[in-house]
Amino acid sequence: MIHMLAAISALVLITQGLTLTRPIKVTDTYLLQGTSRQITRMTTVDARGVRQQPTDGTISVRLDAMCTVEGVTEDGQEAIKSLVIRNAEVVVNQDPPNTLQTAGTRLKASFSNQGTILEQGDSLLSDQVTQLLSSVIRGEGGSHTGTLMNPDRVVTVGDTWQPNLPALNALLQQSFNQQPDSVHGAVSYVAIDSSASQPSAVVRLSAQATNVIDEFDGMRPSESTFSMTVTVHAPIDQRYPISRTETTTRLLMHFGEGPGSVLLEIINESQASFLR
Repeated sequence: MIHMLAAISALVLITQGLTLTRPIKVTDTYLLQGTSRQITRMTTVDARGVRQQPTDGTISVRLDAMCTVEGVTEDGQEAIKSLVIRNAEVVVNQDPPNTLQTAGTRLKASFSNQGTILEQGDSLLSDQVTQLLSSVIRGEGGSHTGTLMNPDRVVTVGDTWQPNLPALNALLQQSFNQQPDSVHGAVSYVAIDSSASQPSAVVRLSAQATNVIDEFDGMRPSESTFSMTVTVHAPIDQRYPISRTETTTRLLMHFGEGPGSVLLEIINESQASFLR
């Protein structure tokens, strides 16, 4: 029966076309289950020209919270949502978990081009806690994903197409305050996921860019590369918002060559499920 439903869903998708533009409505309620991890890896070459063992630092965040949408933008992206925390913790390297917010805590999240604001009652959360939680708490929905990844034709499983390169360029320029030297990528229709309550199209963007960083902590890299992979699970019934996202980015920066040089790698991984 599941395979039959998937086949029917695929036929409907071929007829309707695929769009990742999924507006979210006020009063929408869902359980957010999200994780993020940042790995910072530095490799140095000593004065003798010997490459040293890399040093790693890892910060991981886990969040489970019930969310209610309080406000949206014109294109249906979350502008304000309230959260009731079930679990929120951070792990630094191999240390024991630290609680960021206790179970039952109520927060309000506001999103804009200037960043994320998190409030508890009449007080703002600290910058450090906000930075950690905002790696998972984001403004979902709207047209941004669709603008970047929507196909320009009817597609089915196995098809590949080019992303919206001007939109991708704009996203990278906004993120790094620098126009990359080159940007390229591809979007693929990976599969139909029939394991959830709503059969979903699994769509993946892979993109790469060169020389995206002009300056990092006062230092100018001699070379930098950036890669990203974004996977979304979009219910085939287009009345429903995206149900899952997975993102991995890798920024690689070279500072100098030979003895005294440094290679810095920053990897960010995040995933979120929205259970309705």
